[in-house]
Amino acid sequence: DELYLSSSTSFSAGSEVFISYGELTNLETLCSYGFVSSKNEHNKESIDVIMIRKAPVKVTFSCIDGSIDENSLAILRSFLATPAELDNTKFFDKPISDNNEEEVFSLIASYLQEAIEDAARGVNKLKGQDELVEQYLSSRLSTLEKGLTFVN
Repeated sequence: DELYLSSSTSFSAGSEVFISYGELTNLETLCSYGFVSSKNEHNKESIDVIMIRKAPVKVTFSCIDGSIDENSLAILRSFLATPAELDNTKFFDKPISDNNEEEVFSLIASYLQEAIEDAARGVNKLKGQDELVEQYLSSRLSTLEKGLTFVN
């Protein structure tokens, strides 16, 4: 097997060349390239929030500050809005009431707590057995914990 790289830039013999994998999450680099970076600023982690008679909502958290993607917040705000709030609101990109926002973040926090516990169990179970998956789960755990701090 051989690997050929080409570049539109000229390099001197022996100079160091860097490549970019793009803005990929740790899960994507693990599955596609076989590595995980603890310093991946593009890493994001997601959980599914499930409600009765509603489509599951994928909530995504930034590894930098645990912030939540605005699209999932808007969807959850609309799902948890009272009939009066629905009548008075056209867009859900901003909080619609203190009560609605509290319900949204409480719902997210309950699913986050479960995901954090799952990731922590995985890290403990894999100690010394599968370093790559353990590293991925540790990174996931860190991002989800930041998410929990963000919602609290």
